[in-house]
Amino acid sequence: MNPGYSQVRDYIVNGIKEVVQKYDVDGVQFDDYFYPFNVNSADVTLDKAAYQQSGSTLSIGAWRTQNINSLVAAVYKMVKETKPNVVFGISPQGNIANDLNAGADVYTWCSKPGYIDYICPQIYWTYDHPTAPFETLAKKWKSLVTADHVKIYIGLALYKAGTNSSGWEKADNIIARQIQTARSLDCDGFMLYSWAYLDHPQTAKEMANVKKLLNG
Repeated sequence: MNPGYSQVRDYIVNGIKEVVQKYDVDGVQFDDYFYPFNVNSADVTLDKAAYQQSGSTLSIGAWRTQNINSLVAAVYKMVKETKPNVVFGISPQGNIANDLNAGADVYTWCSKPGYIDYICPQIYWTYDHPTAPFETLAKKWKSLVTADHVKIYIGLALYKAGTNSSGWEKADNIIARQIQTARSLDCDGFMLYSWAYLDHPQTAKEMANVKKLLNG
């Protein structure tokens, strides 16, 4: 579906509204998928007609990003009007450059009212990752959140614990350390992906250390 059309944005908003109205949900969360290509690419022409019909004077990249912002703001407004106690958040990629390339305007969402209740960046790497070290990214994301009402929860890659993936084999207390880092930065909490690994042989040692920390 092309978010460049208002009808598409309305369709998505109304679909979420049905869930919020009919079910006792605590919140609505978007994952990290927005435009499936770099929004600044002029080579992608599948939304050319929508761009021309909009009459926008923005660049194609800025227009695409605006489409996502319009959708996010519309979902937030609908949720608050439908059930004010329900929260709306987004869990974008931990790599901010990738987010911006996908039209996910995380800078705006984290700094201005009317978009989200919380952000949950997926910082799915270890402390010594060569290009995306955990603590560096956690500090960067924390600094983005300047709007008073926006909370930040750090998304942690529990599913990688106990594997031989990019440094996760070096220790069995990485998740516990990352929780401690989030606390030291005064983040509002954390989320573990995914629930299937809360009680799984692969993550047993990591979860034992997490439980020890949380129960301490």
